[in-house]
Amino acid sequence: MMKKLSVISYQLLVKARTLRRFFTSNYQLATSNCSTGFTLVETLAAITLIMVAIVAPMALTVQSLSVAYYARDQITASNLAQEGIEAIRAVRDGNVLATAEGNTTPLFQNIFPQCSGTCYVDATKFNNASAGDLNPVITACSGACPPLQTNGQLYGYNNSGWTNSNFTRTISACYVQTDGTCPAIVSTVTDEVRLTVVVSWQTAAYKTQSVTLSENLFNWVSPGSGKVS
Repeated sequence: MMKKLSVISYQLLVKARTLRRFFTSNYQLATSNCSTGFTLVETLAAITLIMVAIVAPMALTVQSLSVAYYARDQITASNLAQEGIEAIRAVRDGNVLATAEGNTTPLFQNIFPQCSGTCYVDATKFNNASAGDLNPVITACSGACPPLQTNGQLYGYNNSGWTNSNFTRTISACYVQTDGTCPAIVSTVTDEVRLTVVVSWQTAAYKTQSVTLSENLFNWVSPGSGKVS
């Protein structure tokens, strides 16, 4: 009897050890799988955080550069529009000087008829510099006015080696009437001229933008002023 009990006890002990090994092995396997899965989630979370940390500043930088380029072009367009008005005024003032020196010249000569429709002015070129005529060249536009060219510092037209810029400057002029209107058709009232300068451009993906400046020029000199001493 005692021998049978010993055999049974031994068998139970072997089974218990076997079960313990089985459950221990499965537990380790489950623990190992859980640890591997948790590490993968952590890796994905870390990658996501890194991407957010890198992509967000890069997107902000690109947007800031785009806005900076737009602001640069907007300032350039404003200066080009003001330059157009100053160039036309220089023509008017040149006619005043010609009259003062004894060569009677209509005050708005070379402004009309060139700018009766639309025209462009090149502040880098003069009508006849060798003869002392330093009035900027004004040319009537045949259809759409051509884009301004640049050498990286100055803007003008038809200069060798210069490249087309993304700016187009259009100038128009009309005589202001006594009722304040400014018809395209020239009338007998010629004492005041309204200049309108429009500079259009496009920066990168932005829509085409434009800057418009207007100014009135007056006929304030009598044609018989006489020669300046």
